[in-house]
Amino acid sequence: SSNSGDARLKFENMDRLDEIVRMVTRSFYEPETVVVIDGLLYATHRAKSSIKDDDLATELKIHRDTVRKVLTRLERHWLVKSTERVDRQGTEPSQYWHVDYKQFLDATRLRIHQMKQHLQRTPSRKVIHFVCHNDDCVDIQGNHPSWDEFSVHETLDPHTGEFLCKFCESALEEERSEQASEAEDINRRFQTKLKKLLEALAACESAEVPRPYAPASRKAL
Repeated sequence: SSNSGDARLKFENMDRLDEIVRMVTRSFYEPETVVVIDGLLYATHRAKSSIKDDDLATELKIHRDTVRKVLTRLERHWLVKSTERVDRQGTEPSQYWHVDYKQFLDATRLRIHQMKQHLQRTPSRKVIHFVCHNDDCVDIQGNHPSWDEFSVHETLDPHTGEFLCKFCESALEEERSEQASEAEDINRRFQTKLKKLLEALAACESAEVPRPYAPASRKAL
């Protein structure tokens, strides 16, 4: 029937969109963020509603503050959204979280555009490392955190277009060196990542984007 066909198409679209969400988080974020976003996708699809960060933390067995920190960062990057609601009179508002797929796709396309611009500005035979020079931001060996051109986009702040340290949020500084073989390897990995993302985005270009999940009704809570 047409209804079953529409339902199957929407399910296939959702799977395709979820795959892009997973690809982006695995490409640009640390494992902790991957765990939280995978858990958010699973929990919201199962409940057919957005989910409280408290409940997600309990389900993932991760401290609530960690889950909130990850989700807040992703919201700042336009990859997730939250809704504030008072569940019971006299209590503090709760934050309900979900992936807004249209916003996620737009933010991913913007990120790719910024990546392309950076790639075009970078000499192909120079290696650039992005280093945090905050005196207080060092590991136990006294080394400052740094990222190469392939991994630095994990630190991109979409609001400012700057690369910020993932540990202290200080602006990263460029350090260049002449290492042709390393530069070519970084550029090759960079292009491979970009190609996969572009292919995935093209595959869902005409797909129907589902509406975001809302919080469950109070009767269901």
